[in-house]
Amino acid sequence: MKCKDGRHPGQFPFLDVPPHNLNMSGMKATTLTATLAIIGILLLPSPARAGLGPQNVILVVNASSPASLAIANEYIDARHLSPANVVYVELAQAELQIIQAHDFRKRILQPVFEQIRLRGLAPQIDCVTYSGDFPHVVGVHGDVGERKLPKVISLAASINSMTYLYRQVLQADINYLSLTANHYAPDITPKPGAPTTQPIRMVPPRGFHRSTGWNADGWPLPNHPEQGYLLSTVLGVTSGRGNSVDEIKQMIRRSAAADCTAPTGTIYYLLNQDIRSKTRKWGFGPAIEELKRLGVAGEIVDGVLPRNKNDVAGTMVGISDFEWNKYGSTITPGAICEHLTSNGGVMFANGGQTCISEFIRAGASGTSGTVMEPFAIQEKFPNAFIHVYYAAGCSLAEAFYQSVSGPYQLLIIGDPLCKPWGKSAELTLGIEPGAVLKGHLAVKPACKTPGFPVARFELYVDGVRRATTDPDKQWGLDTTQLPDGYHELRVVAIASDAVESQCHLIVPITIDNHGERVTVTFTPPKPDPLEVAPLHIQASMKGAKRLILMHNNREVATAEGESAALSPKLVDIGAGPIQMQVIGVIAGADGVERRVASEPIRLTLPPTP
Repeated sequence: MKCKDGRHPGQFPFLDVPPHNLNMSGMKATTLTATLAIIGILLLPSPARAGLGPQNVILVVNASSPASLAIANEYIDARHLSPANVVYVELAQAELQIIQAHDFRKRILQPVFEQIRLRGLAPQIDCVTYSGDFPHVVGVHGDVGERKLPKVISLAASINSMTYLYRQVLQADINYLSLTANHYAPDITPKPGAPTTQPIRMVPPRGFHRSTGWNADGWPLPNHPEQGYLLSTVLGVTSGRGNSVDEIKQMIRRSAAADCTAPTGTIYYLLNQDIRSKTRKWGFGPAIEELKRLGVAGEIVDGVLPRNKNDVAGTMVGISDFEWNKYGSTITPGAICEHLTSNGGVMFANGGQTCISEFIRAGASGTSGTVMEPFAIQEKFPNAFIHVYYAAGCSLAEAFYQSVSGPYQLLIIGDPLCKPWGKSAELTLGIEPGAVLKGHLAVKPACKTPGFPVARFELYVDGVRRATTDPDKQWGLDTTQLPDGYHELRVVAIASDAVESQCHLIVPITIDNHGERVTVTFTPPKPDPLEVAPLHIQASMKGAKRLILMHNNREVATAEGESAALSPKLVDIGAGPIQMQVIGVIAGADGVERRVASEPIRLTLPPTP
């Protein structure tokens, strides 16, 4: 590893780059929420809202990859994502490890943002996470051009950090390479010459909002999205030195199960004479003191890894190579484990040094490493307070991005929603699951859990936020503004605490104002190791001019008429737990189509041979 002294060489000059004229057209959306109003585009301010939940996450899936489809299906099921929150793109095999910045904007970032806009999700999205089989490296040579940059600024970025810094990335403004680009995590690294007695003070934990900007001192600027960010992680890397699909699926399940469990384990900070360890040791003691205030144990341990510990609730390591299994320790569900070294996030085969995928394999829910030589500079890695933010109830994504001021090289693998120290609460909506509704309704959500201080409630219909109200108020829900058929109501309670804790309740309903209904029957295919058994779904609806089979907001089969057998290609859907719906399309007398949704079709599909 080419080691420096671990200090930021100073703010380096970047030339102003004029914004590009972005072409956001050409993406055609088919959505269950087509009748709902589009409420803004991603680059405009949105109302203040709370920290991270499933309704705030866009999952991006590579539709050309069986691995990506299978991982996505697992995540959607584990995290109860609405179909509206899933976006599919198609990438060629040659694009699955590295992509250039221009192509990243054109092939991934812009199409995803266009779908967010078309679906009316812009005011609620705070995070984009990528399923497997996406390029983990974004080359920035084209953006930098002939400009001379300091040696410590390597010209390779991670896909998640280029998403986090999307405002600058969309404009090809290379200030995204700055080691102080992330004001959500102001740089608190001790500077050369600073008094050794000067106390280290972490910035208090804060819930994340895409519409909130941040000044250089880390103070929030509500409704200043031009200075804001977009949380992002990668669920897994399956190429090169990455993890298997099964290992990633296991990570997803244990992460979801870890929420709000308040682990009783210990956060271990490893100290040795390696520059990789010494770069971050300035924060170990202060972080442990903060953890104690939260009732979470922290310990500085001499060595390479925790040895014979059965309670590793998180660890910060500084070493080039290790073998976790030789140290006899057990990682508790939900833990963040990572190490500072040159090639930890280099996922290519024969990348050298121990890959961060080893932590996922050993049981971690989140990890990170740089995708190219980082020169042991603290600002490129999470500082010791990442575990304090996590223990304070922040999500995994919030904890990471509050602790790294220059994240452009950092590949973050893990479930962005994982919250082991989050708060849970029981909610009610006054509507029974499966209720058949019509006309105008009064809806009043309530929290039955003492000690969860609700600041406000949000109501989502089919994944799209429709209303916000104070805790003592009720909503008027006019069901005549929605088509007949199946719908999903989701109520989210936002707490008044510092991290804006949230919990949610999903209530499936059927609307019946016009007697329009889609009938569905099907027989699940039997697993066959030698052949992919076909799936036939029989659907009918009186008066329908067309029947469409939808899988997570995309058409997978269609037929004309009131009755049809719909047979999707299973290879296009992917293995694992899936949910589909049949949409009956009716031509209204006014020429406006009505789209009536069936109840969800839930089944588990085996891997294709």
